Amino acid sequence: MQAVIYAGLRNGERDQKIHDALLYKHVVEVAKDFHLAPNTIRAAAKRIQNAVVFELCLLGGGSQRLSER
Repeated sequence: MQAVIYAGLRNGERDQKIHDALLYKHVVEVAKDFHLAPNTIRAAAKRIQNAVVFELCLLGGGSQRLSER
C-alpha cells in the first residue's frame, strides 16, 4: 500500500461517488440523492475530472548525501 502525500480533494470518496452517479443520472437527480445543491454536485464532478495522479519513487542514498554536507 502506498502512502498518499497530498490528496487535494475535500471529500474524495464522496466526489468519486458523485462523478460515478453522473454517468447515469442528471445533476438534479444526483443532487437529490446526495441531499446537496446542484452547484455542489457540479463542483465535485469538476474536482474529480481535474484530479491528477502522480507516482513518486524515491531512490536510495538520500541519507548519505545529507551526511556529507
